[in-house]
Amino acid sequence: MEKEPLVSVGIPCYNRPESMKRTLERITGQTYRNLEIIVSDNCSSDPRVESVGREFASKDLRVQYYRQDENKGAMSNFQFVLEKATGEYFMWAADDDLLDLDYVESLMSIHFTSEYILVGANYDLEGPSGIFKNVIMELPKKLWKNLGPNYQSLKLFLKTPHWRTQKQALFYGIYKKEKLLNYILSKETVFFHNLIDIGSDLLIIYAMICSGPVCGLNKKIWIHHVDYEIKGVSFYEELRRLMTILPEIPTKTTKYDKEIDMYIEEIKSLSEICINGSLEKIMIYIYIARYKLTLKYWYF
Repeated sequence: MEKEPLVSVGIPCYNRPESMKRTLERITGQTYRNLEIIVSDNCSSDPRVESVGREFASKDLRVQYYRQDENKGAMSNFQFVLEKATGEYFMWAADDDLLDLDYVESLMSIHFTSEYILVGANYDLEGPSGIFKNVIMELPKKLWKNLGPNYQSLKLFLKTPHWRTQKQALFYGIYKKEKLLNYILSKETVFFHNLIDIGSDLLIIYAMICSGPVCGLNKKIWIHHVDYEIKGVSFYEELRRLMTILPEIPTKTTKYDKEIDMYIEEIKSLSEICINGSLEKIMIYIYIARYKLTLKYWYF
């Protein structure tokens, strides 16, 4: 690449010194060199986190290490690294994820081909015992191309299953920082704190699709780590469970009802931005209603 715009990488971290070191090794080793790496330690009780952060900051001038005086909560910490960023482009990286060494270069090469506001990529899912096999549903191929802002893209996003898919992968893509920051700050309070704790990553992806265009690369060039095991279930086991639960969903009371309702209101509000036809609005509201039932199924 002849010109490399500055890409800011925000890493919110808490009490994962070993995986944080692994993550920082991959990020500082990226083939795309023009990076600003912002690490925010959310007042970890494990002193090794600070040791790792200061070690990398001392040997790589691109790394900035911040330690919060008190735990700000995960969402506020995510916003902190974004607001510290000075690059034209921005990405979040979890403190336990592993990026291929050409991850940033691969996504930036797509940014250079068009005026995308977000470019993301597919991932492998890793648990304590290694990479999960046969537990993640493959997403529609259309989701890994250009999305939005239009009715078809919104419908596709809403119809795509929420659970056991790579749907959230786009959240850890590379954003045009101005577009992302404008949306975050438009919420007036810190990172949806007044809105929702669950699903904030999906709201951001949806907001970017509404502002669009967004591009998804159907290539697994990073590993997303989770701290729990996921067991595979057979088709018939899943079907039996679904048939048992679905009739109860419309009247099922859940501890997440309020948050899900707020989440759906934000989805509706964002949908208004890029749907003009009255028939398309009616149809998207039907998909939103079905999507809400799906959320109630997974979160009760």
